[in-house]
Amino acid sequence: MTSPTYATYLRLDELLSLQQPLTPAEQRDLSDSERLFIVVHQASETLLSQVLVDLRHIDAHRCGQQCFSQRVERAARLVDALAGQLTLLHRTLRREDFLRFRDRFGTASGLDSEQFKELFSRVRRLTKHGGDDRSPQEAQRLGELGAAVGRWRSTHLELVDHMLGDRPGTGETSGARFLAARLGDVPAGAEPAAASSRPDHEDSPDAQPLSSSSARPSSARPSLGHVVVVGGSVAGLLTAHVLADHARRVTVLERDHYEQSPGPRAGVPQSRHTHVLLTSGMNALDELLPGLLPELTDAGAPRLAVPGDLGVWQAGQWISRRNPSAPIMTPSRPFLENHVRRHVLADSRIEVRTGVETTGLLGRPGHITGVVVRDRGVDHGSPQELTADLVVDATGRGSRTPRWLTELGDRPPAEEVVETGRAYATCVFHADDPAEDLRGFYVVPDAEQPFGAIVLPVEGGRWSVTLSGPRGQAPPTDPEGFVDFADRLPHPAPYKWLSAARPVARPVGYRHTANPVSYTHL
Repeated sequence: MTSPTYATYLRLDELLSLQQPLTPAEQRDLSDSERLFIVVHQASETLLSQVLVDLRHIDAHRCGQQCFSQRVERAARLVDALAGQLTLLHRTLRREDFLRFRDRFGTASGLDSEQFKELFSRVRRLTKHGGDDRSPQEAQRLGELGAAVGRWRSTHLELVDHMLGDRPGTGETSGARFLAARLGDVPAGAEPAAASSRPDHEDSPDAQPLSSSSARPSSARPSLGHVVVVGGSVAGLLTAHVLADHARRVTVLERDHYEQSPGPRAGVPQSRHTHVLLTSGMNALDELLPGLLPELTDAGAPRLAVPGDLGVWQAGQWISRRNPSAPIMTPSRPFLENHVRRHVLADSRIEVRTGVETTGLLGRPGHITGVVVRDRGVDHGSPQELTADLVVDATGRGSRTPRWLTELGDRPPAEEVVETGRAYATCVFHADDPAEDLRGFYVVPDAEQPFGAIVLPVEGGRWSVTLSGPRGQAPPTDPEGFVDFADRLPHPAPYKWLSAARPVARPVGYRHTANPVSYTHL
């Protein structure tokens, strides 16, 4: 085997060809300034990738004490190097040049960096799960890492305040004030005065990164012994994940049996219909389950912008696609749930029992002490009592908790039902993109025209199509009739596209679209 040269070992030809300023080459000075901006950010992402190598290794519980300390210390030094990269930009990139080329990169923003989101989530998770099992030396290293993240955050705010001042940021946000809201708290005395003097009145949908003041590992012991979560879908799994930090053990009870590969389940009627992860949902999952979003992306979950990537028809016209928009993800529901489940059930504190039906509650009014369960199947098995310090019902619209409370002599929560008067059906297709720069359709029904459509890509090169109409004009559940129904839409583009698509299976209808809203009582 021939030994590589320095250039081939580092793949320099490839690496050094990736800097492509958008400023025309004839504007040499400005183009070179933009290139500097690109180089520093690419270098930062490279350093950050190494930080995540260490944190992923630690988070997977593969480290002894010495390994833990060495890797956390190295991660902290690398994060300090990231802050140094920002200082470099502050000192070498002329503000007037930045303001001239910044509009060229559109909605691209460092806030979209999946690696930085993972960094914040992992550091927060490591410190949050510190507890009594951390040695004083490990706790000290984690504190140093949190402080390094705080210094990076402060340096970032200083740079943005210097470059933008009071100007709006990417996507016409409020610039430095918007960034401060996204980055969360900064250690006392570390935030630049110009940024801290601006009141923050903007709500941010994104998860807040770790504050360095929270970098001290918690010494709190679990406040609960055993928690039971009834329902093992997305809501139940995420509930169990959160409660595992507050209990010695968590048991999830699920009526269905889980399959190894993603697929619809009888207990989740909506699993065959189109689903969307909005930005707020993406950020919540990113905070709760670090690494999940990159995993979904790697596995083929589409990521797009609305209306940037969709043809949105509303009130008799196409909505402009020029305005920047927050990202969404469009995996199928079974695909998302499968990945969430694998992340959550990797926690040894959480046990799941499938094929188990909950038939009642234990306790008395105002004091629930557990649940009654039985195995599902031909014989159903005999009832068993499962005691718990806390019971959470995550079974959704099929919940029987109101009836169970009544059986205990309690009164059920009040319920209000919102009736939509609509019906819909969903079918999955194989098809080409609707257009070169279009990745789906969203036809919004209104009082003038009652028919709607959502056409979105899902994993595996497929398309999920949901058509809707008034209850008396529901979409058919045969493939030909389903496609013909699209001809009722107010614009022919979705129907034309569907006419050339190939259905994967029969459409599935859904008619029970009333939404019950329960209110707890005191």
